[in-house]
This record gives sequence, C-alpha cells and structure tokens, in this order.
Amino acid sequence: MKSKPQKNRADGAEAGFTLQELLVVLVFIGLLGAIALPAVAASRPASRIAQCLENQRRMVLAWRLYSNDFSDKLPLNAGYNETATSVTDPRIGNGSWVHGRMDWAPGSTDPKLIELGALFPYAKDVKMYKCPEDKRTIVLSGIERSTTRSISMNCWLNPINPFAVSSPIFRKQSGITNPAPADLFVFIDESPSTINDGMFIDDPVGWPSTWIDVPGAYHAGGSGMSFADGHCIVKEWTDRTVLSGTAATFSPAAQIPPTDLLWLQQRSTRYP
Repeated sequence: MKSKPQKNRADGAEAGFTLQELLVVLVFIGLLGAIALPAVAASRPASRIAQCLENQRRMVLAWRLYSNDFSDKLPLNAGYNETATSVTDPRIGNGSWVHGRMDWAPGSTDPKLIELGALFPYAKDVKMYKCPEDKRTIVLSGIERSTTRSISMNCWLNPINPFAVSSPIFRKQSGITNPAPADLFVFIDESPSTINDGMFIDDPVGWPSTWIDVPGAYHAGGSGMSFADGHCIVKEWTDRTVLSGTAATFSPAAQIPPTDLLWLQQRSTRYP
C-alpha cells in the first residue's frame, strides 16, 4: 500500500516552496551576488598583472637559456629595417629574437612571425609575447584580429644594427657588469602607439629628455618589465607622455627633469 504524501500546512497543501518564499530566496541570492561582484572585479586586474609578470619571467628565462646554448652570446635584436614582415621575407634568417612589425598589417597579427624568431624554441607560447591587458586589434578583410606582441627588447642588448654608439652595447651575458644584471632591463611592455619592431629604444646621450619609444601603461599606469638577473616588476609611471597611451615616437618627456625617462635610461645601458 502506497503511503500518502506528508502534509504540514494548515490548509492541507503539500510541502514545498510558496511563490513568496521563492522570491525571498531569489532576492537573497541577488544580494550575495552584489556583495561578491566587487571582489571578483577587483581580482581581475590582479590576475592579469600576475599573468603579465609570469609572461615576463618566462621570456627572460628563455633569453638566458639561449645564451647558455650559444656560448654566452645574447640573442640578436632586430631594428625597424631588419625585422621581417612576412614569412617569406628573407630577413627571417637573420637570427633576430622575434619577427613581425606591429605597425605592419597583416604581419602584426601573424603568430608564425613570432614562431620564426630565435627565442621561440625557448618560449613556445605565442601568448607569452603579449600582455593580457593589451587588447589592440586590427581589422583585416573585414575580420577583427588581435596583434601578436606587446613586448620589446632593450635596444642596447646585441642589436643587429645599433641605434646609436654613444653608450655601451652588450653582446654576451658575461659582459653585463655595469649596470649589474639586476639593474639592466631586458623586456618591457611597449605602448601600442609606438610599438613596431622588437627593439625598445632610448638614448641617454643623444636624446636625454625624449621618449624615443614609449613604455606601455597597461596596469593602471604601469608596464611589465624583466631584468637580466631574471626578476620582474610592474613599473608604475607618472609621466603624462607615458600615461596618455597615444604618444608618438620621439615625444618629449612631460616631466622636467624627466624623472621616469631617467629611471629607465639608468637601467638600459651604462649611464653617463
């Protein structure tokens, strides 16, 4: 004999939620969501900073491993005229750490140009070459595509053709003594307004008060950086030229004296 459903209400209705009780539960869930959302939103920038620093850490490790395999030599650093813009470009074979100019479509969206760089065997994830906060895209044939890279390498580290000869150029790991490895930057997130080749240029002698290339300001005014000893930071900038995110190459520093620019120059090569 089947048992009858239990009843616990005065009107004899079967046990269950009333519409009023369900509304109360939904309101309560909504309140919990409203409380949690700010915490979740706040955690997103922190997680992207962590990812940016992890990318920088892995890239500078790749840079160091390359030297271990090539008799202490640093990977070559191509400037504007040495950076390949397509996979059939003969400049592919010049040994540069990366190819693909970010001001040259469609090469700026082709991951194969990253893969053909000398560092890719040591850093085999294209995502490592771009800060997660860099949302820059280019429309090609009606399709929106992401650019492949936000990082550039210090121009004083083994350039194929030096931008200038006014300051020391480093060709080997063992040659990095002044400044010390902990004080010499290797990779930096570059502003989308100036990034083109894989070389970040500043010149403390020839252009002491001018941003030739401009750092990125992806993390609340800061950019990811890695150093020759392997440590990484997010450098927060205060110069309005950097913070604008739109400054062109060869833009004067907004600060007098150029505090932020001077800080970077002192970590780029042997300072005068």
